[in-house]
Amino acid sequence: MTALIEKYYWMGIDVIEVKTFSSANKGYFSFQHLVLEMMLTQDVVLENVSEEQEKQLFLLSLEQQEIKNNNPDIFSGLNKLPTYLLYAKKMIKDKLADGNMLNRLLNFIQTPNYIDQSTKNYLNDYVQFKTK
Repeated sequence: MTALIEKYYWMGIDVIEVKTFSSANKGYFSFQHLVLEMMLTQDVVLENVSEEQEKQLFLLSLEQQEIKNNNPDIFSGLNKLPTYLLYAKKMIKDKLADGNMLNRLLNFIQTPNYIDQSTKNYLNDYVQFKTK
């Protein structure tokens, strides 16, 4: 797990160099980033991280989301889905969602190809609460 988290960290730093790449190479980097993040959201990974690694992964995901928001020429909306998936799984693990929102999060986890704006807002509020 440590190797995946470390690779995730360095991809955030690598984006500085990627800005100078051709569109095709930016796309390749973006795809690699998406694949790594999807790997990090797998249950087998999340079930085998220590509490400290989970905290590190969560904080890195916040940084990565900011990087994605600031670099739309590299990252598309699709690249943001794994971060929301990680947040949704964390909220459910921490038992912080109930009712209709719990159902929406469970549906998103089952099919993480689209997330509506109100669910994004809910997850963003959770992140703001979690980082204070």
